[in-house]
Amino acid sequence: MRAISKKEYLLIIDDCESVYLIKTQNGKIYLLADMEYGGDYQQARIEQMNFELNIALKISEAVNECRECYNGGIYFMEYDEDTTDNVVIRDFIG
Repeated sequence: MRAISKKEYLLIIDDCESVYLIKTQNGKIYLLADMEYGGDYQQARIEQMNFELNIALKISEAVNECRECYNGGIYFMEYDEDTTDNVVIRDFIG
């Protein structure tokens, strides 16, 4: 794993559902947010949480597994039907 700049990150995003915000703490990895299509308009949206990930799995598998194990605990940032994926991605990256 290597750190990359925000500019590099934005250039390689080809699917907003594969964008994750993670943190590491005391040898554990936590999913803080991801992006999914959903809501009233089936638009890209930001989903915030704080779930520990299983580090033995690939990131996509770990995300799916942890989301299945938690009831609630996800805050959805919805956008209107005219918002593009690029706007949501830029909000997500900050």
